[in-house]
Amino acid sequence: MARSKFNQSLALNPRHTMTLQLRGDLFYHSGEPALALTDFKVGFQRYKPCSGKTGLNE
Repeated sequence: MARSKFNQSLALNPRHTMTLQLRGDLFYHSGEPALALTDFKVGFQRYKPCSGKTGLNE
């Protein structure tokens, strides 16, 4: 069910980053890491420590 909702959203806007990330998370946690990589497109990167007061990784 969740997959079809992500696919419907991506049919409207195939480059929607948040939808791709969420679908990639779904694939990864359901045991399909190869499909997750195609959505993430950059693979799994390690986060570097943030510098500054924003609290966001840069």
